[in-house]
Amino acid sequence: MYAHALLGAVAVIFDAAGHVLLVKQTYGDCNWALPGGYTEPHESVVETAVREVREETGLQVVADRLNGIYYGQQRDFHHFVFLCHTVGAAAEPRPCSSEVAACTYWPTDALPHPMNDLTRRFIRDAGAVEGTPALPVVVASCSWPERVETSRRRLVALAVLFNADGQVLLVKHTYGGRYWAYPGGFVEAQESITAAAARETWEETGLHVVAERLCGMYYSVELNSHIFVLICRQKDGNVAPTPCSPEVSACEYWSPGDLPEPMHDAGIRFLRDAVSGRPCTLPVTIRPGRWLEAETPQDCTPGWQADNG
Repeated sequence: MYAHALLGAVAVIFDAAGHVLLVKQTYGDCNWALPGGYTEPHESVVETAVREVREETGLQVVADRLNGIYYGQQRDFHHFVFLCHTVGAAAEPRPCSSEVAACTYWPTDALPHPMNDLTRRFIRDAGAVEGTPALPVVVASCSWPERVETSRRRLVALAVLFNADGQVLLVKHTYGGRYWAYPGGFVEAQESITAAAARETWEETGLHVVAERLCGMYYSVELNSHIFVLICRQKDGNVAPTPCSPEVSACEYWSPGDLPEPMHDAGIRFLRDAVSGRPCTLPVTIRPGRWLEAETPQDCTPGWQADNG
C-alpha cells in the first residue's frame, strides 16, 4: 500500500534589478505570494510551476533549476521551489486569474504585507542558495495550504548506497519481473522523502542509513509518480545487508560496471546520474512506454565520494 502525497510548486522570478515577482491573492488572508499552486493530474512539479505562472500572470517562463524542497509534516505537504526566467524581455506581468488581484516585482529587502513566513523563507533561500539543495528542508508552520485531495500524487524514494569498494547496494524483487533495483518504495503518509528512503532501506535490507544528498529527481508520466533518488550512508558500521521483506529475495553489492540482470534501463540511468557527481537541477521526465537509455557507468568511483574525500 502507498499514500498519496500533497504536492505544490512555486516559481521565483527576478527581474534585471533583482526584484522578485509576487502576486496578491484574492482568497484567504489576501497574502502576497510567489506564483504557484498545486500539481494537477499527470503533471510534474516543474510543469506545475510553469503553468501556474502563466495562469496567474500571463508570463511564459522556463525553469532554470530546483532551488528548494520543503516538507511540512503538519499538512503532509512537499513544496518545490524553482528558479525561473521569463521568455520575452518586454513581457509584463498582469493578473490573469480570479485568484490574483495584482502582480508586481518587489525589492527583496522591502517585501509587501501581508506575506506568510514560508514565502519569505522561499525568497530568502533563493537569494542565498547556489546550486541544488542537498536535501529537503523540514519546516514547522501554520501557514501551509489546506489539504486538497485532488492534488495528491505518488512519491517514490530510492536509496543509493555504496560500500568502501564503490559497489552499489541492490535488492532483487520477488514480484513483477523480479528485477534488481535500489532499496526504496512509496512515501507514506506523514513522511518526508528522506525518511521514506531510510525506512524502506531498513525494511528491505536491515540496514540503518541516513540520506546525505539528493542526486536525482524523475517524473514518470506513465505512473504519474515523482521518483527521488538519494545518496545514503550506512549508520551501523559493517553490518551486512539481509533480505528482511517478503518482497526481497536477495540484497547484494554490485560493481556499477557489472550490474545484474534483469534491471530496468531507468535504474541504470539513476546510477549513472548518482556516480556522475553532477547536481540535480531539474526533474527528468520518463515518457510513457519508454525507459531511459541503458548506459552503464564507466567510472566505478562514485563522484560524491571523490568530492568529499
